Amino acid sequence: MNQPTARQQFAADYTLIVDNDYEAYREIMDKVGALMGSVSKLSEHLREGFESYISQVVEREREQGNTAGADLIGQMLIGIGSDTFDDIARHYIDTDLEQRTYEWLNKSVRTINDIAKEQAESVGN
Repeated sequence: MNQPTARQQFAADYTLIVDNDYEAYREIMDKVGALMGSVSKLSEHLREGFESYISQVVEREREQGNTAGADLIGQMLIGIGSDTFDDIARHYIDTDLEQRTYEWLNKSVRTINDIAKEQAESVGN
């Protein structure tokens, strides 16, 4: 069995956490719509937000005198490649497309059912 690469594992962990946090999930899905499904723009937005957050964590650790921990966190997490965030962006763009497709199909089925019901009623009259 192949083990995921660090990049793949990071993307999987990131999406798992966001998918299970309603506010974070809604924020990303809203951003997908605002950026009109652009992988590069969503990827850049996610990467910049993550790096900003990690920079704040590193700074707090340094202020508390934990320079080794701060350096370790910074080294491991700042500068995660854009390819990783491209994968994350694709996950949410695909999810958005799946949701919109489901909604469209559901609406179409309701419309077809309404037409069939109307036809059945008109035949019965």
